[in-house]
Amino acid sequence: VTSSNTQYKKARKNYNIFNQEIASGNAVLDRTPQNLLLMMLIIKKDLENTIGKTENHIREESLSFIDFSADTVFYFEKGKLYAYSQIFRDLSLDFKDTMIRYDIYQQWTSMLSVLNEGGIYEPMIIRNASPDSSFAPNHLITLNSLASRSLDHINNIIIKLTNLTDTK
Repeated sequence: VTSSNTQYKKARKNYNIFNQEIASGNAVLDRTPQNLLLMMLIIKKDLENTIGKTENHIREESLSFIDFSADTVFYFEKGKLYAYSQIFRDLSLDFKDTMIRYDIYQQWTSMLSVLNEGGIYEPMIIRNASPDSSFAPNHLITLNSLASRSLDHINNIIIKLTNLTDTK
């Protein structure tokens, strides 16, 4: 598996290339509600897959005395939440008019708040203890809860965009 550092560097490089193309006019961002809806649907599916994989890991490994891969799972999901918080933050600038017109601004800011909370969640030691433990935390469950809360907001935004774009 490629290291997280290598993945982050590659993502940052691609992100900077894309921003340069947008700034130079070589790439065009179509700011229609349908395109925002499409981006939301793609991110929703990816976030659902990530949540599902984390849930499987919790189910399969939480009874282990020590879960040596809990930190890998934790930082992968945390990285996604952070990345999506940055993507959505910037999309809010690109689609500001759409958010106001379709009355999704409050839902959007709530989603950003939850994603930011997940992106900065930083326990000292990552634990994947039994979900019913009274003594040991399960940080994967906490992070998955934040991801699920953000997914609820994403679903509400998608519903609103779908209903409003279908009538136009």
